[in-house]
Amino acid sequence: MYVKHLSSLQFISYCAFLAVAIVAVMRLLPGLAPVQARDYDDEEIGAHDRKLTKYFVAGGAVLALG
Repeated sequence: MYVKHLSSLQFISYCAFLAVAIVAVMRLLPGLAPVQARDYDDEEIGAHDRKLTKYFVAGGAVLALG
């Protein structure tokens, strides 16, 4: 739908609907929790390194299939 084909009333009603939808989603979703900085040790940082190769291969296969 092109904007130039909309009447003023349709455009305002679409904007109002979009605003109501955004407010409804914002009320349903919880706010962000404050980020707490913590130090990670080397074991936690490297815990998923063995799975990384599998994810790259799967991603490449999906891209090749697409």
